[in-house]
Amino acid sequence: MILQELVRYYERKLEEGDISIEGFEKKEIPYLIEIDKEGNFVRFIATWLDEKKKRANKYTIPKAVVRARGINANLLWDNAEYVFGIDSKDKQKDFIRKIQDFKEISKDKSLESVITFLSQYKLSDLKKDELWEEIQENRPYLTFKLKGQNDIICAGEKIVKAISQSISDESDSEKGICLITGEEAVIERLHSKIGGVVGANPVGANIVSFEQDAFQSYGKKKGANAPTSKYANFAYGTSINTLLSKDSHQKILIGDTTTIFWSERKSELEDEFAYLFKPAEEEEKTKENKKGKEVEDNKIIKEHFESPFSGKNAKLKHLLTDNTKFFILGLAPNAARISIRFWYPSTVGEISKNIEKHFQDLKIEIPNNDSGFISLNRILRSTSLQSKLDNVNPLLAGKLITSIISGNEYPRTLLSSIINRMKAEQSISFVRASILKAILNRKGRNEKFKNYKELQEKMDESNLNIAYRLGRLFAVMEKMQQNAINSDSTIKDRYYTSASTRPASVFPVLFSLSNHHASKLGNKSIYLEKLKGEILEPLKGSIPKTFSLEEQGLFALGYYQQKQELFKKKEESQKQGENK
Repeated sequence: MILQELVRYYERKLEEGDISIEGFEKKEIPYLIEIDKEGNFVRFIATWLDEKKKRANKYTIPKAVVRARGINANLLWDNAEYVFGIDSKDKQKDFIRKIQDFKEISKDKSLESVITFLSQYKLSDLKKDELWEEIQENRPYLTFKLKGQNDIICAGEKIVKAISQSISDESDSEKGICLITGEEAVIERLHSKIGGVVGANPVGANIVSFEQDAFQSYGKKKGANAPTSKYANFAYGTSINTLLSKDSHQKILIGDTTTIFWSERKSELEDEFAYLFKPAEEEEKTKENKKGKEVEDNKIIKEHFESPFSGKNAKLKHLLTDNTKFFILGLAPNAARISIRFWYPSTVGEISKNIEKHFQDLKIEIPNNDSGFISLNRILRSTSLQSKLDNVNPLLAGKLITSIISGNEYPRTLLSSIINRMKAEQSISFVRASILKAILNRKGRNEKFKNYKELQEKMDESNLNIAYRLGRLFAVMEKMQQNAINSDSTIKDRYYTSASTRPASVFPVLFSLSNHHASKLGNKSIYLEKLKGEILEPLKGSIPKTFSLEEQGLFALGYYQQKQELFKKKEESQKQGENK
């Protein structure tokens, strides 16, 4: 199914004129070798578009060979080791041999110039060129250009025609039933190499491969164990490498999972989907001005996901009912191969609705900020030690994005990871509180725990859940302590973990401490004492011995929302004082 959809994507892009024909690919070639018709060296031409970022011009060249092992040169282009025989003359011999063989097929005269150059060039002439030193040092890809012509030799009409013809002439090769197309065709010996998956082999890795004899069966060798036609193999390989390319806007990195996405036909969701994550990538590069960046992140995501679907500028509202197929594929490195972390085929409409639902579930009120539009990498970081993506559970990213795009419950490991980090750090940020609200609401709607009441964006005084109310009570007691004693540490530092897990054993101590703090405050404690009574009244003296994981989440959310409410009231009273 995955490979079939990738082949269809190739055919779609071919119709739109955005992808190479069979037998070719687009690749960055940083240097051209300019020669004249007599095969004399003229100069090297650098094609860097952005040398700092090492981005060079892309050219359509014959498709790269699969180098499982040994020497195997590309046709008319390759790295400096093959073109000039740096460190290995055998590589250059193979490079020249392929051009000589191809010259007999194509009858293109420009190939004679290339062969003449390769057989007679003088190293002393190359060294005179100012670019030779960096070519020799970096060994980049090179190809040839004739003096006076604008395009590279690879793009010559006779050469393109000869390569296309050679593909269709391979009728005497081994045939079989292609697993992708279901048709009898010439079977490709090795599956396409896939590049661009973060953490995988930089020269490319395989989704499908049978390299060692131990992986073979029924006498089938290498690609014959999963037979695909040369066309289907080329098409799916070209599609996935295009989606994973440096310039692709249809890939995102979530945790350690490189995720690509595409639709059956051109869709605006293809362009907008990545904005879920893009602000986080920028955030990774810029650690300074953190608060300002946080607001900016929310603004960017909000512009792309709230307003376009349901706000004033609902330019993408039509996507909510779009039945165009939409595919999301998560890839992760796995030794020499690439593993499929997740695969989710759906429609543009379903994905759009579930994205909107995800952000609505996350939404929570926080003073002086915009909320509910948190990127996935920020969610993942909030579950990890030192907030580093490297420390995130590698399976969590895939499960999380599957939950979001399917609209199903969030993974239980997300809840346990956040609860554990909060206990370890005694830190309940608005990101963690937002995620807790989203997790618990989805579980509650599916009746996965008792006495559930839909959690609101702001503090809900009518919520009678014991864990939620004890969380609120803990926040009020902490506030009372802060007002009574000027200290950097509070009851949260010492009692939060036990209060949120074994409340019956801790709250008697907290009541005693709270009474002591109230006595120190005198009349200034009246409001907080009254609030304590209001929170406790519905509980009728009942404090459970233990809390489940979900109840620990409710305790944390009650604590956070009550704390924000107290902060808001303080701000309001300050403003009133300023206005008097």
